[in-house]
Amino acid sequence: MPDPDITLHGLRLSDHSHRAELFLSRLNPLGQVPMLMVGEVVVPDSNAILVDLAACSAPDGHWMLASLIPQE
Repeated sequence: MPDPDITLHGLRLSDHSHRAELFLSRLNPLGQVPMLMVGEVVVPDSNAILVDLAACSAPDGHWMLASLIPQE
């Protein structure tokens, strides 16, 4: 079951929604997907998204080595 604090937005790549002015100007100037937005921070890189999700889901290093998780 999805987390109630997460909102998913689908884009139809065939109609170039990821190239719409609103998406490019406010969210991701390169028009890349996937993209994660945490508060006002936009994470446009899929590898960075995976690291962020792993760090948030299991800060003890269950999903990746704790030494690789960025420390705040």
